[in-house]
Amino acid sequence: MVEKGEAPTCSICGGIVKVDVTFFGEELPSRFSELVYKDVDSCDLLMVVGTSLLVAPVAYIPEWVTDSTPRLLVNRELVGDFHLQKLTDLYLEGDCDESVRQLCKLAGWENELDDVYLECHSK
Repeated sequence: MVEKGEAPTCSICGGIVKVDVTFFGEELPSRFSELVYKDVDSCDLLMVVGTSLLVAPVAYIPEWVTDSTPRLLVNRELVGDFHLQKLTDLYLEGDCDESVRQLCKLAGWENELDDVYLECHSK
């Protein structure tokens, strides 16, 4: 499709399929504003994976959790207000895919991760 310059279409309505992400410069869905503060208040672990933390307002989320909330940054570089000397901040430096696999292996979830990967890539 990409090589031919064609956009994917919906098999039900025939409309052009757009990925469910917000691109730079686009407005976030209203759902973000409706839920972010409730989510931050109830957060007991914040995982930040693969980001520069440069685009607001999402870049501020790590700063909004309580000081007692553990925060894990999985990234190639230390970004945002993560501090290695802060007891509740953890930094796993490296490639996101490899790091998430390592975390899943430590948690005993490697088989589940493989199942999800195979399911997504068999379509």
